[in-house]
Amino acid sequence: MIDQAPAHTLKKRLFFGLLAGTAASIIYGLYLQMAGMVASAGFAVGEGLLFFSWMIHLLVSWNIGLGFALLTYITRKFYILAGFYGVLLWGVLPLQLFPIGMGAGLELEGLLASQQVNTLFVYLSFAFVVAVFYERLVYWEEASKTPPPPKDRKVI
Repeated sequence: MIDQAPAHTLKKRLFFGLLAGTAASIIYGLYLQMAGMVASAGFAVGEGLLFFSWMIHLLVSWNIGLGFALLTYITRKFYILAGFYGVLLWGVLPLQLFPIGMGAGLELEGLLASQQVNTLFVYLSFAFVVAVFYERLVYWEEASKTPPPPKDRKVI
């Protein structure tokens, strides 16, 4: 069932998704940078430059934010949606898309290996960060539209 409660246009949702994806990208990009793993995004497409790796990471994060924004048409329960979305991202990106892009094939044999479980937590937390920022943007936008309370009028 489609949730009709949010009165946001598609354009507004996509903009919020881009902002939330950007915020999550910066947070997790810094985490990956400190762990020395951000360059893996560039190596996946044959370029090892750090700037190029950050741009790949940002593009993937924007797509994740846009996908989350589109899924908000299904439900307004952003954190439940983030849980399902994080598992979906984990099943598609590190288990299928990234290994195929590097020519390694599917990575399903070690599905519950400790490295894959750690990756699951990374994608779940990434989706929750997107949800937090998206929810805050929706809240601020809705709060700015509420009319001010009526002023008390004194009758003389």
